[in-house]
Amino acid sequence: MESITASTAGQYDYLWQAAQAKVRGRADHYALIANPYTARTQNQLHIHFKPLSGKGLSLREQLEQATSCQIGEWHPVWQMDNRLGNCFTSRAQLFGSLPNVFSDVYSLAATGVFGALLTNPSGQATLGTVGITVLHICSGRPVVLATSSGQEVPCSIEHIIAPHPR
Repeated sequence: MESITASTAGQYDYLWQAAQAKVRGRADHYALIANPYTARTQNQLHIHFKPLSGKGLSLREQLEQATSCQIGEWHPVWQMDNRLGNCFTSRAQLFGSLPNVFSDVYSLAATGVFGALLTNPSGQATLGTVGITVLHICSGRPVVLATSSGQEVPCSIEHIIAPHPR
């Protein structure tokens, strides 16, 4: 995520297509998750594909309510006092098919909705503090959930919505 900038987002969008292919036929019960740089244990971008826990299934319902199963615009899901996984701010958008996830989330983040973005050594704003989750709701359509706590607090919903590996 720390490498995802306005000029590079499109180069990484294919990764979401590859991750989605891993859950084909069972996507309604899986989450695709990219944790922000500030909340990772590996020092490299990776997308998890994990089965949803009970809380993950509840999040699907929450996302259906937030989007009203309508395609086309970003909706707040929760704010500071009702947060999930230390993620103070969230936005979700429902799509008819898997979008260019990094590009769309970068465009959203560039509006300032998540506060100041983490900058790389070249001074470019990145998605380093933004987590991205893709779930399938509303008759199997993908919803992109972007979350952040700004630069101060690591934010991840991975272990809340998907079980830990055994």
